[in-house]
Amino acid sequence: MTCCLKVAWLLAAAIVSTVGGCKNLKLKFDVRKIMEPKTCTGLPRIDGDMGNFTAQLGEKVLFHCQVDHSCMVSSIKWFHGPPDNSTMTLIKTAKDPGDPHVHKIRSVGAEDAGSYHCIAENVLGQAEMVAFLQVNAASSTSPALLLMLLLLLLTSST
Repeated sequence: MTCCLKVAWLLAAAIVSTVGGCKNLKLKFDVRKIMEPKTCTGLPRIDGDMGNFTAQLGEKVLFHCQVDHSCMVSSIKWFHGPPDNSTMTLIKTAKDPGDPHVHKIRSVGAEDAGSYHCIAENVLGQAEMVAFLQVNAASSTSPALLLMLLLLLLTSST
C-alpha cells in the first residue's frame, strides 16, 4: 500500500482509485491542464498593499511586495524617494542578497523617511506599488520625569 501513497502524493492533481492494491492502480487526470502553458496577456501584477509605516529611530521595518509571477516578471526593483519626492534612488534589485519581494531596514534613521516604490517589470511594461515611511524621533524624556519636572515647577513658583 505504501507504493500507492507515494504515487498519489507525487500526482496530487490525479484522481486515484486503489481497488485491490497497487497492481490495480488507476490514475485519471487531464493532461491538457498539466501541460497547458500559462500565457501572459498583460502587465505584471502586484497583489495587495504594502502598507504605510510610522517608526521610531532605530526600529526595524519590512516592506513586502507581493508580485504575481504568472506574467513572466523579468525584474523587481526597489526605489526610495525622500519626503519631498525630489529624487528617486535605486536601492535594491533582484541581484542584491535576500528576498527581492522584501525590502528590510534594520535600523530606521531620519534619512529613511519618504516613499518606497516596488516596481515589477516584464516585456509589456511595469507595475508599481508605493508605501510611505514616517520616522519619529525617539523621545529620551520619560513621562515620569516630565511629571516630576512639572511638579517641581509648580511647587517652586508658589
